[in-house]
Amino acid sequence: MRGGSPDNFDAAFRAATAGRAEALLVLPGPTIIGNLNRIADLATKHKLPAIYEQREFVEGGGLISYGANSPTIYRRAAYFVDKILKGAKPADHLAVVARGSFRAGSRLDGPRSQLGFAPK
Repeated sequence: MRGGSPDNFDAAFRAATAGRAEALLVLPGPTIIGNLNRIADLATKHKLPAIYEQREFVEGGGLISYGANSPTIYRRAAYFVDKILKGAKPADHLAVVARGSFRAGSRLDGPRSQLGFAPK
């Protein structure tokens, strides 16, 4: 489903529900980030369990998130920029290492019952 602009979010969620979607994966973007609370509310309203790439969605009412730890990535990028500005040759001295820096977040207090999950 594509929401496009915030004006289309309601219709997109209605279409997902009508299409019998069972879950929702929300990918980040400027329109999405600027409407995180609304998207989380719509997911709950339409009883669509949703996973988000950024923890801020959980803080805004979303169910669960899993994604790269952006602050860590930005700090690492700053490290490389600093080295390059000081004269290091990227190809010769700056090995890029894939790090497993991910964050997960969940909020099971409200959405769990609102989505129809039986309490344990």
